[in-house]
Amino acid sequence: MSSLEMPLNLWAPGLFKVLPLENQMRDPKRFPMALNIGMGIVTVLYVTLGTLGYLHFGDSIKGSITLNLPHDAWTNQLVKILYSFGVFVSFAIQFFVPAEILLPPLCARLPESWRGVCEMLLRGLLVCLTLSWAVLIPRLDLVISLVGAVSSSALALIFPPLIELVTYSDRRQVSRPMLAKNLLIASVGFIGFLTGTYVTVAELMSPSGDPGPAGEEQQALAALATVTQAFNLTDGIR
Repeated sequence: MSSLEMPLNLWAPGLFKVLPLENQMRDPKRFPMALNIGMGIVTVLYVTLGTLGYLHFGDSIKGSITLNLPHDAWTNQLVKILYSFGVFVSFAIQFFVPAEILLPPLCARLPESWRGVCEMLLRGLLVCLTLSWAVLIPRLDLVISLVGAVSSSALALIFPPLIELVTYSDRRQVSRPMLAKNLLIASVGFIGFLTGTYVTVAELMSPSGDPGPAGEEQQALAALATVTQAFNLTDGIR
């Protein structure tokens, strides 16, 4: 199975979409229920897609399953178009958090009339950076896998249970079930961090050879997806 599966399954459900959605909800108190329902649906979809894709293509499966689809069927082309459309409509939400962090200190030093221009330029610069990475990095799938294995495992599985233990330990409310649950989750995240990082670094150190047409196609798809993100971000998120 591809080493991308575990890191990307942690990364892709939308770590960067959680806080923006909660802040914009009419009733933020209902966010935990909405999060559980949404993450449950996303988990089922990701597990189903990953399992069926691996059962069909086996060890020949590529970093993106769209690269395994034949080019002679209109249904396969439709899948790729829908995938690009998904990136087009979701990338602006993912950039909401870094934009909210970077914009206030910049806009505070500018006149009111220049703040809109500054926002568009900053968003465009961020998109150009991601576009340049997609074009210049030869094995983008391995880099994404490495980032996912290091950061996503820590953010999603290691740090949250440890923070909960530290928080409740001050109040002396740590029960044995809570301790066992958090240690189990942190252990799974640490194992995923070690295995994902080891496999990805091994592939980076000992590449299997020239990526060939499939690798070129993957870079082209990544560049195309990032270009569509540039058009999407010109409208900004208000």
